[in-house]
Amino acid sequence: MMLDGLDEVREDQRQAISTWIDRQIRDYPKCRFIVTTRPQGYLDAPLAQAHGLEVLPFQPEQVERFVRNWYVATKLTLSGKDDPGMRRDAEHDADDLLRRLQHQPKLQELTVNPLLLTMIANVHNYRGALPDRRVELYAEICDVLLGHWQRAKGMDDRLSAKQKRAVLQPLAEEMMAQRVREFPTADVLTALEAHLQGVGLTKDETPLFLKNLQEQSGLLLENASGVWGFAHLTFQEYLCACHWHETGRPSAWTTEEWQVCIADGWWHEVARLYAAQAADATALVRACLEANTAEALALAENVTKEALKVDPALREAITKTLSERVLIRLRRDPLIVSDDDAPEAFKISGVPGRPLEYIQNEYEDRGETVFDRATGLTWQKAGSSKALVYADVQKYIVELNRKKFAGYDDWRLPTIPELMSLLEPEKQSNGFYLSPIFDVPKVEYYWEWSADKRQEKGEGSAESAWDVSFNLGVVDWCNLDGYVRGVRS
Repeated sequence: MMLDGLDEVREDQRQAISTWIDRQIRDYPKCRFIVTTRPQGYLDAPLAQAHGLEVLPFQPEQVERFVRNWYVATKLTLSGKDDPGMRRDAEHDADDLLRRLQHQPKLQELTVNPLLLTMIANVHNYRGALPDRRVELYAEICDVLLGHWQRAKGMDDRLSAKQKRAVLQPLAEEMMAQRVREFPTADVLTALEAHLQGVGLTKDETPLFLKNLQEQSGLLLENASGVWGFAHLTFQEYLCACHWHETGRPSAWTTEEWQVCIADGWWHEVARLYAAQAADATALVRACLEANTAEALALAENVTKEALKVDPALREAITKTLSERVLIRLRRDPLIVSDDDAPEAFKISGVPGRPLEYIQNEYEDRGETVFDRATGLTWQKAGSSKALVYADVQKYIVELNRKKFAGYDDWRLPTIPELMSLLEPEKQSNGFYLSPIFDVPKVEYYWEWSADKRQEKGEGSAESAWDVSFNLGVVDWCNLDGYVRGVRS
């Protein structure tokens, strides 16, 4: 017996339904019962005889399996028959969505959440594609979560999705201003009260609004007792950007005020999402150009790609400035490389092998990170505290981005050319072929994983991965465990 959506039962009937389910479990002891519910809708009316299990964040292979199964189920529902043609259509659409997600890391981060992945799949299925602009996809997901979904299920709702967004946007901005991802209940209620009164709710109704918002949308959640946060930092940043756009305050900012934001990576995603909605992002791009740091110019490049409008002359100036900056460009897309091909692919003396050339790095210590002016890469200063098997490496990177380490959420695993750029030709004072500006664990043998996988020539299967050994100063491959140091461009 499978019962889906206990949390969607009306609150005044939920306990009666839970009692009924408990009675069925008792009366039919040989029957297995599976009941699904979001946690918040279950706490008020829990089952007496149930083993509670929570869905964990998806791993990459689970995301792929979910998308493929979701499309088969969706196509089967629409066609009413399971045949090779339906299966081909489902495979084609699943491949298309997975390919689009692979090329949009910001969206890929959302897919660890099954609910958000379902929203993305629904948008893709409905449109036949994903919106070209991220800001449009975020808007569609928020509208579905805050209103359209409830209406489709016939659930009562006093406020429209637009009204709920108007209430949540100032809260998102306040959390960004305080540089936090979670707020105590009292602070959330205080932040919401005035804005809820503006859409017709009284102060006394604020706690009920918060409770219903959690149960019905899942956009704002009580992550622990008395502590609230948005389902993903992306939505906190997006709603803050919407607030900037609707209030219009940034349009009056001076260059100096913009540069405070530009100098702090915590605000970069908000700035990009604001520019994608604002009538004109010229002032922001000009401030980036005047700052003239690698991070500021990278932000300017991203803003000009996403903004609705930027002065054409300023676009040309950004392009010219970026082309004139002399950076050593290193491959960032992962490869699968065989032992025979490795010396040519990596420009090394053999396997294992040393680099044929070394880079003159220009390091800048930035606390938790190290910036290399020679390559334009930002590295974790310390990396992982313990060695990891390769299967766990991506989990480490996902966690870095989830926590927004050092203010950034675009960390990734370096390729061999990028990792090789850290190799010194001679051992340093720390006993490794790695600059002492980096922190390393107190071990004798120290190597770091890359995103490049190893392939036995002709067999077509990536069986292990390539690494850089900093105790030997060489590139080699490994199928045991190693350390991880995140990088961002």
